[in-house]
Order: sequence, then C-alpha cells, then structure tokens
Amino acid sequence: MNWEQRTINVPEGSHLISFTYSKDVNESSGLDAGWIDEVTVIRDGNSVNERVTSIEILEASTESIRIGARISSDSARARIVRSSDGKSWEPTGALSGNETLWLQRPANGWDKLYEVTVPISPREIPQFLLRLETETP
Repeated sequence: MNWEQRTINVPEGSHLISFTYSKDVNESSGLDAGWIDEVTVIRDGNSVNERVTSIEILEASTESIRIGARISSDSARARIVRSSDGKSWEPTGALSGNETLWLQRPANGWDKLYEVTVPISPREIPQFLLRLETETP
C-alpha cells in the first residue's frame, strides 16, 4: 500500500485517537508493519503540534519495534503501554533508559524524543496495540 494523506475532523472536547495495525497471518511478504507519520492538529486555523502528545514508530523488525514519544509540556509523567485486546494494558518498558516504567518530567521540561524498544512475538500475539499514557499534575 502506498502512503496516503488523511484528514479527520474531530469535534471539540476530549477524545482518544488510535491507529490500529493488524497482521494478516495468511500473508508473509513485505515489511509486515504500519507507519504513521506527521500527525498535525489544527485548532482555529493554527497548528498546535507543540501541545500534542504522540508516539511514532522509529524502527521495526520481526523481533521488536522501536517507539519514539513526544510528550506535551503539561504532562507530569509518561509511559508506553501495550495490549492484545484493547482492554487490559501493561507497561512495555522504560522510556529512554529510565529506571522506572513511568518517566517523570525532567526539570528542564520535555525537550526531546523519548524512546523505548518493545519486543514482539508475531506467532504468539499476532496483533497488539500501543498507547502513550500521560498524567497531568
């Protein structure tokens, strides 16, 4: 499948926006991955990307996915969690070498892309979801 540009209008309010990739267990060719790139939020005609919390796939293989997270400035802490059913979520690992599963906001703020490598096992769990969770003070 080729790259596609999509525009989605979301009404005002609080929303969870998710992107789902499902493996076709009958097909074994290609990269067997999905990518999401350049998500932009526009409010009242102005880009508000600096306030958006997002994750992006930096690298993928049959053994792992390396995820990058950009975290909004009002978040006190963040972590990446995974689920195979969308109901039960568990932490994937520490972001950017942090020693705990929750990464606390650094004293100088969220100033970089934070990373975590998520091990995968397509034969055991052919589909899973990733989500960036944040908490505000």
